[in-house]
Amino acid sequence: MNRFVLVRYGELALKGGNRAFFEKTLRRNLQHALRRFPGARVEKLRGRLLAGPFENAFPPAKALSRVFGVSSVSPVLSLPAGSGPEEMEKGARALVEEWLEGRPPRGKVTFKVETRRADKSYPSTSAAISARLGAALLAAFPALEARMKNPELQVEVDIRSEAIFVSTGRIQGPGGLPVGTQAGGVLLLSGGIDSPVAGWLAMKRGMPLQAAHFDSYPYTSRESLQKVEDLAAILASWGEGLRLHVFPFTAVQEAVKASCSPRYHTVLFRRMMHRIARRLALETGCPALVTGESLGQVASQTLENLAVIDQAVDIPVLRPLVTFDKQETVDLARRIGTFDISARPFPDCCTVFTPSRPVIRGKIETALEEEEKLPWRELLEESFRGREEKDFPPTGASYTH
Repeated sequence: MNRFVLVRYGELALKGGNRAFFEKTLRRNLQHALRRFPGARVEKLRGRLLAGPFENAFPPAKALSRVFGVSSVSPVLSLPAGSGPEEMEKGARALVEEWLEGRPPRGKVTFKVETRRADKSYPSTSAAISARLGAALLAAFPALEARMKNPELQVEVDIRSEAIFVSTGRIQGPGGLPVGTQAGGVLLLSGGIDSPVAGWLAMKRGMPLQAAHFDSYPYTSRESLQKVEDLAAILASWGEGLRLHVFPFTAVQEAVKASCSPRYHTVLFRRMMHRIARRLALETGCPALVTGESLGQVASQTLENLAVIDQAVDIPVLRPLVTFDKQETVDLARRIGTFDISARPFPDCCTVFTPSRPVIRGKIETALEEEEKLPWRELLEESFRGREEKDFPPTGASYTH
């Protein structure tokens, strides 16, 4: 019996005439995620993808469950198409035995068998197959107890024309669209909680990312920059890698602080960040910026201030978190693995230079008047000249400078 990973996808199935393009991109991304498993291939089934073969399907299943576009994966035993109930019972017993061996000994384990008969020519009904396998498993494993709702263990049988697949559960994927099915974006990545979550959500909609960070050394520490690099590495692990562009920003902030109204400091900082990121976007072929702003979360994120900030650039600014409250963002940060890094007590550039009474309802005319006090074009060029880059390949590869 061969071990494989059965891959399910949801939204891609609704793409009509473009479905082949989305499936092809997902298949490519899945194959890339299997780079640490030599010899494994991804094949197309009707409405599914199949990866393998493997000696142990659980490690590759975990890797594939982090690919955007995947709704769920299952490590499966593959039986020849048309196999009878005896072969299914043998496969199910082998998988359940493995599952029970990996569980600490305690009381009864609730379970059920769920059969899906995509191949309607198969002679037995789904209900009859589930009943037969359930009875066989109860007889073979005294620790099992049948339960139809919310069982601890669910044995699944997927009868298809290509093969019959037996599994003992699913691993949820992130859903969304495969990275590479949309044009790219430049993520303004700070060391905070919000921006990496925004980047993850943009990737979930198929966007490959470049990341721009604005460094205020020596006002911020090298530990602050390390936070950002660690966040970039997490985002890279969810996609096919990420390039981080670090721009020196201290001169900009010192010039704004010395020459402009304190109430407009944060808005002016953000306008300069957007200008720098916009230039990076044009250089890298990205038609949009991505930020972690949420409407009304802080003073600089009122609708009026966001309008003032956006006026500085002529490309779209996407804000995936615009309607999130903070707890929703925190919950998602914990899920994707960025929260503990963001929570390290090292401030970023905006935190260090935050004014005591920032403007809440900024005006574009006033912002333009304040910027006339600055040599902002020269400051932009200086920041670009000092840029440093670092590539973060997908998990398992070495970082390169």
